[in-house]
Amino acid sequence: VALPEWSFEKDSLIQYQQKGALSTRRTQVQLMLRTRNPNCSLFSLGSKDASEYIILEIIGGFFGIRVNLGDWEHSLKLQTMRVDNGHWSLLNMDRHDNEFTLRLNNGGGAHEVSSSLGTHREILIDPSSLVLGKSLPEHPLSDFQGCMRDVRLNGHLLPMDGKNTMLTATLGRRGITTGCHSGACSSRPCSIPFYCIDLWRKHECRCPTGQMSVINNQTGLEHCAMSPCGAWMCRNGGTCVAQTLDVFACHCVEGYKGQQCEISMVTSEIPAGLNINSIMAISMCILLLLVLVIAFSIWGLCGKTKFQKGGVYHIPVEHESWEDVRENILNYDEEGGGEEDQNGYDISELKKPLRASLSQSSSTTTAPLVKASPDSQEKSPNLQTHPNVIFSETMQSNTLDFKTYVARIIWDADNDLRAIPEDTVHVYCFEGRGSLAGSLSSVDTSNVDEDLNYDYLRDWGTKFDKLKEFCAQKQDSDV
Repeated sequence: VALPEWSFEKDSLIQYQQKGALSTRRTQVQLMLRTRNPNCSLFSLGSKDASEYIILEIIGGFFGIRVNLGDWEHSLKLQTMRVDNGHWSLLNMDRHDNEFTLRLNNGGGAHEVSSSLGTHREILIDPSSLVLGKSLPEHPLSDFQGCMRDVRLNGHLLPMDGKNTMLTATLGRRGITTGCHSGACSSRPCSIPFYCIDLWRKHECRCPTGQMSVINNQTGLEHCAMSPCGAWMCRNGGTCVAQTLDVFACHCVEGYKGQQCEISMVTSEIPAGLNINSIMAISMCILLLLVLVIAFSIWGLCGKTKFQKGGVYHIPVEHESWEDVRENILNYDEEGGGEEDQNGYDISELKKPLRASLSQSSSTTTAPLVKASPDSQEKSPNLQTHPNVIFSETMQSNTLDFKTYVARIIWDADNDLRAIPEDTVHVYCFEGRGSLAGSLSSVDTSNVDEDLNYDYLRDWGTKFDKLKEFCAQKQDSDV
């Protein structure tokens, strides 16, 4: 609910008496006022002998206080915003001991100031010394002239209509009227063709629309003349201000500039606050981000193809410690070998680069990977091979593939019917030393009670002649 407004004129005041003692160490005062008086007293309270006091006032148009807690007079003023401009202002004074804080319009930032005034911390206030609109008789100051509402002491509303409340009694009241009126134009201070504008207790004489005020250099009198400002002199919402009869200026709204506000500061849909430096900085950041993305992509691609040749990954010699999956394939493909039977193949050959391994195999006398028969050598007379070693034509290709190389060797072994590998007996009759597993072979079984028949080996072809001969000898020896 909006509280009523009250007007104060010359010699206007309200005197209160507080029911009960007031705090000696804490005081809070709030006033909402409107005035054009630059020097006046707002509210005062003091001790019984008036030697100690607190006075709220306006000094030079700014809100301030004068304080004496028994150790001489001190003052504090909030000088960031004037309060004598005819607008409503909310003033607050908060005291805790000798710490004083002044706030304007709820304070904060430049609208607030605090300070310690003196060394004494207590004041014994006379409950009947509260005066609104005038200072104590012992400390005279100009009377307040203006309007007030919502006046509070220690959070309690002080009555301004002359009535009493449970906490406050009104001892005296004079010169107070209801409302916040202004009669600045009631005396008709402006002559024709001027007309009066009431600015609340202040008036201004203005010329009619389309004219401006001009002072005659000879007579010194003020008169109205046609203004250079027309209806369309300022564009895009600009305001025309006449400076002389021939000169005007346009006050442009935000986003436009120029003599007539004809230039838009928004170009190509770029906000006016975004200058060329900001645009360049954003562009450089985007370009740098793109370069980083491309660099990481190229680095990842190079990392994938670093050891890949012809679709096959080759581990360099200097990285022999890397795990080689081909060794695992060899171990899992061995048939009949025990846990310690790792001498059947030269595993180190698989750890070396493929091209280097082949060149070494063709120029050294190390153990061959696969034995070859004379017929197979006759079928490939054009190949430069080491004795007892066979190489297919795919080995000479520049893009050797390990899988194709092994498959070719297997094919040569399977199709050369007279070239039986020397390790055939080794594979089928030797179970491996050191293996904890029992024998899985039906050839070297220790079960003499079981009747074994090896006649089905005749249907297996000439590739198993050696096996048939071995089984026949064993069967004859058992008989």
